[in-house]
Amino acid sequence: MIRNNLIKLIFTKRQYAFFFLLVFSFYASYSHVLKTHTIQQVEEVKNKKQSLKSLDSIIKFHFGKRDAAMSLFYLEHYIDLSLQQGKFEEAIDKLDESILVIVHNFRKRTEFEKLIEKCETYSVQITDNRLKGKLYSVRGYFYVFTSKRQKAGIALDKADSLLINDTSKSRAKVLYYRGLGKLQTGNYDQAFNDFNTAGKLYKKLGIMEEYYNTRAYIIDMYYRVGLYHKSAQEREKLIQEKLDGKVFERIPFEYINLANAYRNLENDEKRRESIRAALEFLKNEGETDENLLYRRLVYANLVHIEASANDIDQAKYFLDLLSNSFPSVESRESNPFYKIAESDYLRVNKQYQKAISILKEMMENEYNKGSYQYKNAANIISSIYESMGDFEKALMYSKRYHRIKDSVATLKKSNALSYYESLYEKEKSDLEILRQQEAIEDLENEVRLRKREMVYGFLALFLLFLILFLFRNYTYLKRKNALQTKFSQGLLISQDLERKKISKELRDSVGQRLLLVKNQLPSEYDELKESLDTGIEEMRAISRTLSPIQLQELGITSAIRNLVDVMDESNSDVFFFGNIENIDGLLSKEKELSLYRLIQECFSNVLKHAKAQSTQLKLKKNKENEIEVTIQDNGIGFEFSKKFKDLRSLGLKTIEERVRYLNGTLNVESKQGKGTIYKLLIKTS
Repeated sequence: MIRNNLIKLIFTKRQYAFFFLLVFSFYASYSHVLKTHTIQQVEEVKNKKQSLKSLDSIIKFHFGKRDAAMSLFYLEHYIDLSLQQGKFEEAIDKLDESILVIVHNFRKRTEFEKLIEKCETYSVQITDNRLKGKLYSVRGYFYVFTSKRQKAGIALDKADSLLINDTSKSRAKVLYYRGLGKLQTGNYDQAFNDFNTAGKLYKKLGIMEEYYNTRAYIIDMYYRVGLYHKSAQEREKLIQEKLDGKVFERIPFEYINLANAYRNLENDEKRRESIRAALEFLKNEGETDENLLYRRLVYANLVHIEASANDIDQAKYFLDLLSNSFPSVESRESNPFYKIAESDYLRVNKQYQKAISILKEMMENEYNKGSYQYKNAANIISSIYESMGDFEKALMYSKRYHRIKDSVATLKKSNALSYYESLYEKEKSDLEILRQQEAIEDLENEVRLRKREMVYGFLALFLLFLILFLFRNYTYLKRKNALQTKFSQGLLISQDLERKKISKELRDSVGQRLLLVKNQLPSEYDELKESLDTGIEEMRAISRTLSPIQLQELGITSAIRNLVDVMDESNSDVFFFGNIENIDGLLSKEKELSLYRLIQECFSNVLKHAKAQSTQLKLKKNKENEIEVTIQDNGIGFEFSKKFKDLRSLGLKTIEERVRYLNGTLNVESKQGKGTIYKLLIKTS
């Protein structure tokens, strides 16, 4: 305690600041002296091999520290020292092994290109074609990393011509990077040949990681040209080989690509199995940037899989995992995979408008209108609008989706043709046959061009006739549906009028006659009079059922309340009750009668099929002047879609027609053993 007090007395705030400044200055001076001393040591042993080894160790040390400036500083001295000593191969090899770090990771492109140019000034002294080829290959790799594909192709072609007889890692690497450039430009036949040859060299040299990478790119080409079965088969073989060889690099990514192949094959079981395998593998992996990307892809796939299976809880679980994998809201909201996953969850959760908003914003921000994300967003929006019943917008986005899909399919067919042609060409070895083949191909191209023009013309006419036919068919169906709806609603109105007429006849004619007969009977026929009273009362009940007098005299609200009371009194097995607000004057007389009949039909269904103990009716007017009707029972329930498709189920179809006449919407919720709920919403304006 005394010691701590002494320290507090000795060191004031200013003294602390001065002390840290002194330490920092000493460290900076020491670093400068250390760097100068290191270079001086290297210069002193300039003519010895140990100097290059020392610099090599220093460079690797700063690579590990991710120190771009110091790495480049010592690399430049290494190149200078190698060239001065005439050790061109050491200089070229050092550039080769440093390009990924300096150009790709540190982004020091201009500085690295100057080092390449420095080596090229000494190339006149190089007589070995192998060394010249390695120098061209470094230039080619530089152009690949800087996305200058045309220049990369020229440099790598030159390197390959100089290394044509070489079977070392250098030529394999040249072929690998040239294949990568051809793949990026869509030149699949040459890419396949380069990857295939590079893979054989890597395997022969025992460099298995690079061998597996070439295999993966070849499988990727199968996928790109639409050979999904081939892609899935080869990907499964590759994964098994890597697992057997204990090469675990990119295994999760291989499983994700396998899942994508099965998605295109519409094999949901295999797709789920592949994604689950990737997730299990990632559980034992560290938190690297690469593994984080794999996790996001896996979570996004699982959200889609669970949403497609209508498992809302599981979809939400994986969406939360995906959301938490992003460091900030901005990075999450700008990620297309997250937006697609979020929209999948919102769709299955019936939050349609929010899902559409997210997808439309994503489509607006997507610069590539033919991308997978853009196509997928259009397809999801189309399905959402279809679920909402907005078929016009669903059709519009469906056309967008199929337009992109068809163009991609055409490209894949073209690429597949190119791929098979490359395999065919690869089997040719005789130069004379190759010359003849070139002549044949020229002739075939001319014939193909003419055939293509004829085919395109035929397709254009066919599409024109198809469009006209579909339009005519669509117009016909629309008119037919309108007439059918008009006929059905007219039939219901006619039925109601006929019921009213029969009710009036029963009440005014038959009822009066029975009452007259009863009054004319002598007093000793009391038993017969009682029978006549019962018959008259039953006749009046039938008359009220056919045409409720309360509806005409007291209004719709009283009529519905009376209907609930009558149903409760006349059915001892089922308890009918309701909460009914006043809706008089909100509907026309015809629609009031139709609403009354609709409720009557629902009650009838409960009595006939539900086996319920109680039934509740709620009727109210909301703030938008809409009428909300809810009829709920605690019966055995039923499967609505199956029952509605049953041709014998006339009750549900009658209810549907009355809902359409009322300009309303009906939602039926029913589960086996949990009762049924009819929810009706009627617009009054």
